Amino acid sequence: GIFAFHDGLYFWMFKPVAKVFKVVVPEEIRRSTGNALDNLRAPIRIVNSLLQGKFKQAGTEFGRFFINSTIGVMGFGDLAAEYPFFEHDREDLGQTLAVWGVKDGIYLVLPFFGPSTLRDAVGRVGDAYLHPLVYGLDGTEVLGVKAYETVNELSFMLGQYEAVREGSLDPYVFMKNAYLQIRQDKISK
Repeated sequence: GIFAFHDGLYFWMFKPVAKVFKVVVPEEIRRSTGNALDNLRAPIRIVNSLLQGKFKQAGTEFGRFFINSTIGVMGFGDLAAEYPFFEHDREDLGQTLAVWGVKDGIYLVLPFFGPSTLRDAVGRVGDAYLHPLVYGLDGTEVLGVKAYETVNELSFMLGQYEAVREGSLDPYVFMKNAYLQIRQDKISK
């Protein structure tokens, strides 16, 4: 039911908003604000790299954060992306819990968050406490930033969901299997 709700929400709200957003907001601004928001997630990635014993990855993530926060002007520029050394794996608490031996649990489609597992849903809650925005903004402002981030990311991916939907016999099963395989791949790295 929630998958169907998201499907309708995508076609009736998010896709039209993202299309207008893409036309109104220049690509350079969309890309730089996306970089800045991604840069703010560095503490989540650093802490989870450390908790998984990936000390080199934690150092790489810290270096990336430092370069992008200083020379990249608070992360609006992703200068570290120009150097292969600073490639990152985007660790999160769901992955950390998996490394610690916690099983997936049931597959879920969370309202407004999308596909997850019980383990990854718990991980999202923990990661939320590592995000710097929760300490500087109130709940409404955090939701506004999240809505902006969602529309901004979608503005770069318009058409991808439609291709998946048209190319699969059962989009729900396809999305479930894709999510689980992508998560397993991230955990195994």
